[in-house]
Amino acid sequence: MESEMKRIETVITPWSLDTFKEAAPKLGISEFNLVEVYSAGCTTIETRKRLYRGVEYTADLVPRLKLEFVLFDDDVKATLHQLHELVHPESVSVFNLNPKINQAARWSVTRS
Repeated sequence: MESEMKRIETVITPWSLDTFKEAAPKLGISEFNLVEVYSAGCTTIETRKRLYRGVEYTADLVPRLKLEFVLFDDDVKATLHQLHELVHPESVSVFNLNPKINQAARWSVTRS
């Protein structure tokens, strides 16, 4: 019987990246994708002028990092619990993987 897998997406602060990179092998995460994103919040860290339909406006953007990785079903709950304790992510999303993708993604996940 094949083990199902889940794709995890989590958003963290940039200064939590080093903590995540150190903990990733212990959590069973051998590879992950990292995407720089900006969150529009009420905290003003970075202000940028934007142009929309000919009108200039100011966008207050907060830098964040989105991490994407794949885990076996059996490991998701424990790994996410440890992840919450270590890096305190702002959001976590868990997605089912298509069985056809499951076979292709199996090479990038090592099971402890």
